[in-house]
Amino acid sequence: MRFSRTIATAVATAALAGSAAVCVPASAATASTVAINAGGKALTASGTGYSADQYATGGNTSTLSTVTGTSDTALYKDVRYGMSGYSIPVANGTYDVTLKMVENYWSAAGKRVFDVSAEGTQVVSDLDLFQAAGAKNKAVDRTFTTTVKDGKLDLGFKADQDNATVAAILITPKTTATPAPSAPAPTPVVTANPRPTSGTPLPTATPTPTPTATPSTGTTSGTTTDRASWKAPTLQNPLVWVPSASQRYFKAPADRDVLIQWPSTALDVQGGFELTGGRNVVSTGGTVKFSKRYFPSMVDQPNNNRCLKINGNDKLGAPRTVHVEGFHCAGSHIWEGINVDSKAERAVLTVQFRDIRVDGVHVEYPGGTGKHIGGDALQVWNGPHRLFIDGFTAKNLEYQGFFLQPYQFGTGKLGTWDIRNVNLEGAASRSAYILWLAGTRNANDSNGVQINVKNVYVQPGGGRTRASSLWEADKDWYDVTIGKPARDFVS
Repeated sequence: MRFSRTIATAVATAALAGSAAVCVPASAATASTVAINAGGKALTASGTGYSADQYATGGNTSTLSTVTGTSDTALYKDVRYGMSGYSIPVANGTYDVTLKMVENYWSAAGKRVFDVSAEGTQVVSDLDLFQAAGAKNKAVDRTFTTTVKDGKLDLGFKADQDNATVAAILITPKTTATPAPSAPAPTPVVTANPRPTSGTPLPTATPTPTPTATPSTGTTSGTTTDRASWKAPTLQNPLVWVPSASQRYFKAPADRDVLIQWPSTALDVQGGFELTGGRNVVSTGGTVKFSKRYFPSMVDQPNNNRCLKINGNDKLGAPRTVHVEGFHCAGSHIWEGINVDSKAERAVLTVQFRDIRVDGVHVEYPGGTGKHIGGDALQVWNGPHRLFIDGFTAKNLEYQGFFLQPYQFGTGKLGTWDIRNVNLEGAASRSAYILWLAGTRNANDSNGVQINVKNVYVQPGGGRTRASSLWEADKDWYDVTIGKPARDFVS
């Protein structure tokens, strides 16, 4: 299988290099990296010098005996909790701020929940550290971007349950206090291993895809198919997210582009990964693997063995595109593949999937409950406005393949969806509705969305029929083929 992708950008290089910078005094005349070991003494972690705890308003300190989920254990062992905020002297400019945290007391979700604001704007909402990490004493990071104009970075902590807490604060400049006006922000270059069917390579992408563009025609693994002409959006000065065991969640401001730079090796961790917000987003490559069951109880199975979740912005913004290409949801214990929650952006968000592979989806039926646990290869709800899929293979589906709920939490006309070159295979022993649309394909209906379908194949499992594998088979999926394509669309 070809899932390798190369992403080269001066912005990514600069952002990654900044994580190894040595902390300099906050009173410097120009923007510099500032790092604070909240609740603890000065130390060095991953090449960055952290000062002793300072600039906090209120709170107490505590020390942990053990920390997991990070190689910088010493940085997370000392925490400050119960503070109302930090006011940290920095030069005026724009900064990426990373809060390093750990749940050091509670052993269940819902016991500690808090919000964080930066410069008066809420940047982290309803953070539950135990839920985010899936365990007590496990590192959790959150990164956001903020701009300082008064010489100090003001962070506010508001507790909804118990006390807010933080182990370290890393403040990395994105711009200097007086940026040269003649120096434009660099534009990332995104390259992809060329597919034999791709008439227009990824680097020449336009900012906004044209949904009705005429697709290019090519050959995939010996089979002639229609390949879509939509491309990844061009990013401007993006934030760079490098997913890792300690960087599983990333929330970006609505006005900042995001480049997801996956490592070359598979990430086998509890909980999968979650992206919230941002403007235009590009993700190429990446493998999230579940080699075992990562969950403390049956109820936690789907979320703790889910490969990727994509969230829209909380508030309506300008039209934007999230482009995910060459992603592999791997392993033998997948309970959820990819989830998309458009939030408030159901009228503006375009989501594009190209060449996605999901190894399987598991399901269990707890005795006597009448309910199932386990989910889908792809589930979308509350939109999105436009959904484009070109190349998606999911096999060994014990429950569902695509579960599409465009009107679950909203109303109003949506844009056209396009689903092509898809192969969904039920497990030999069992499957459920492999294609389920909660609505209709009549755009004039109150819960309808126009869906163009091309080269979509479904193979039921466990002896199920067409009628019991497609909801509703004749009304909504009349143009879906029951059977297996001559060659797979995702190589």
